[in-house]
Amino acid sequence: SGDNEYAMYSAMNYCIHSFLCGRKLSKVEKDMDVFGQQMKECGQEGTLYFHQPFHQAVLNLIGRSEGLDPLVLKGEVMDQDKLLQAAIETNNHICSSNIYFLRLMLAYLFGDYELGKEMIERSSHFSEYMTSMIHVTTYTLYKGLMAFALAQKTQEKKWEKHGQRALQNMKKWAKHAPSNYLHKAMLLEAEHAAIQGKVSKTIKLYDIAISHAKQHGYIQEEALAYERAALFFNSLNRSDKSAWYFARSHQLYIDWGANAKANVLHAQFSSLVVPAKHRDSFHLFVRGRSSISPNVGISQIEMAAADTQLSYSEKEITDTKQFETHPAALTQTAKKKSLRSAAIHVASSLRQYFH
Repeated sequence: SGDNEYAMYSAMNYCIHSFLCGRKLSKVEKDMDVFGQQMKECGQEGTLYFHQPFHQAVLNLIGRSEGLDPLVLKGEVMDQDKLLQAAIETNNHICSSNIYFLRLMLAYLFGDYELGKEMIERSSHFSEYMTSMIHVTTYTLYKGLMAFALAQKTQEKKWEKHGQRALQNMKKWAKHAPSNYLHKAMLLEAEHAAIQGKVSKTIKLYDIAISHAKQHGYIQEEALAYERAALFFNSLNRSDKSAWYFARSHQLYIDWGANAKANVLHAQFSSLVVPAKHRDSFHLFVRGRSSISPNVGISQIEMAAADTQLSYSEKEITDTKQFETHPAALTQTAKKKSLRSAAIHVASSLRQYFH
């Protein structure tokens, strides 16, 4: 007895949230497999169509995609071409949007910027179909990251503007739920600073993003922030620093369970990753992940810096329709926090940089 439709819908959302919040992929995949089978048994094909792209994306990251191509959602649970065609024919915009979003994420993680550009263009109405879902904020992150990457590659201002819009939305969400969104905002801010040539600011922002992602358990975005910092140092020909960040990124992708991503990173930068993993500092990182020192005390300059990071007016929040239509950006705990306490939270991680 019971409501099979909503039971399976809840199971789907549990799996998606687990994936996007950084739970170990092997555990996420196991749950996705069990609940996917139950969706079939209960005749919940509509929910299954929403569930399958996320399940296949997890399999791709683990290294179980057909032909070992992590960019194509085709393998054990679905064929992206068939599912996408069915979604288009039936005007199932949510299903097609999920496919575009996940392929955008995979395109960025595996460095295929042409595919990323295509997915941004195809998903132009994503937010309209996915209002109030957790997907919106993660989509915004990857759209912004890809846009800044395209701005760097093409020197086209339109992509920088796309990235800036994503950054502004993420800052608004970070103001209300810093534990979920501050590290994302700082990572986007770092990428924006990088294309502007602001070296010192870029490095500081990457480190803040890493620190906050670690603090709140977003291992996949901690790994990504380490990787982006490594690539930035590599572009500056600072191989020692680059190796330090690459080694940690590689390890975190392994810890998350994204073996396909870890293998690609190792293949591309083995000359940096391998030596760095033999250093004492790396072994300390693995044992306790304590290479980022805990922050103690808050100075006036740190508070000013934190206030600057969170300097959004109340009018900016209440007048922004884009934000008002995405209540998923809010958490009950975050709603109760004042802007001042949020600023203190940020300031504690900025101590080592502003003194």
